Amino acid sequence: MMEHIAQKIADGLDDLNNLFENRVVILTGSHGYLGTHLRRYFDYINKTRLKKPARLICLDNFITGREDSQNYGFENIKHDVTKKITIRGKIHYIIHLSSIASPYYYRKYPLDCFRTNIFGTERILELARKKECLSVLYASSSEIYGDALQIPTMESYRGNVSCLGPRGVYDESKRASECLCECYHNLYGVKVKIVRPFNFFSEGMNQLDYRVLPNFASKILKNEPIQVYGDGKQTRTMTYVSDGLEGCLRVLLLGVDGQPYNICANGEISMYDLAKLLAEIAGKEAKVTLTPYPDSYPADEPMRRIGDTTKARNQVGFRSKIDIKTGLKYFMEWAAENYTF
Repeated sequence: MMEHIAQKIADGLDDLNNLFENRVVILTGSHGYLGTHLRRYFDYINKTRLKKPARLICLDNFITGREDSQNYGFENIKHDVTKKITIRGKIHYIIHLSSIASPYYYRKYPLDCFRTNIFGTERILELARKKECLSVLYASSSEIYGDALQIPTMESYRGNVSCLGPRGVYDESKRASECLCECYHNLYGVKVKIVRPFNFFSEGMNQLDYRVLPNFASKILKNEPIQVYGDGKQTRTMTYVSDGLEGCLRVLLLGVDGQPYNICANGEISMYDLAKLLAEIAGKEAKVTLTPYPDSYPADEPMRRIGDTTKARNQVGFRSKIDIKTGLKYFMEWAAENYTF
């Protein structure tokens, strides 16, 4: 059911797919949620768009990523990006996704999260410097804005983040990694671009990832009440993954070196309304209850999150195409067939 995602990304990049022809691409975090969709995209364009295929080299340490039997003929290397990376021959592009992004897992593995974001990013930038890559994409996060006081939030906003709060290990290491990218660009001319994704979602989200959509979907499919933390008014911008990854690849291929780009859909939705909409799509009665935040949940949750995408629209031609209801329909149909209870 997920083949359409790779096709949608490729269709959206029909003006740019050819730039990957006969190129060597490093993909870190290759077996995580986003990395898996990108592996499918490269397999798809190799079969349908490119006369000479792209060579994809996939790196993952599998601390949260899932090993699978689908290697698509790509080279898969089990590797911790905080360790020295040795790749022979030319590298044209690097897509650096390696990170522990789920709040559950970065609280479980805080030092792994911090080290991957900081030291792993430095390893990648050093590799890019030595190989004189055509372009490097660093996947940062909208979390670097913290509880933003500017809505919609522009890339120039400096953030409202607690470095000592429970989210700090992720938020601050992402912010520091962006600083590293800027250093390598200014000092060595590394052609690195930064994307700040806003809540990418779709089929393929791990049921045990402890994020909002898998949690809500599991409750709905089990006919159990959905527990929404706090007053339920906290909002997020839900971005369907084909739009999000098309935007990321546009930044890799067309973005300005050393610059950050928000990548997100239009509009925002409260967590209470998201729970009700998911239940409606699933044809279930919405059993939504409000509950206090548990001790296990990281404090300092941002109350609103929506990015200004003017820069990405004007500079790389990014457009969000899949509305939230359509995207959630894809997701819920897949979850109904793949989640287990």
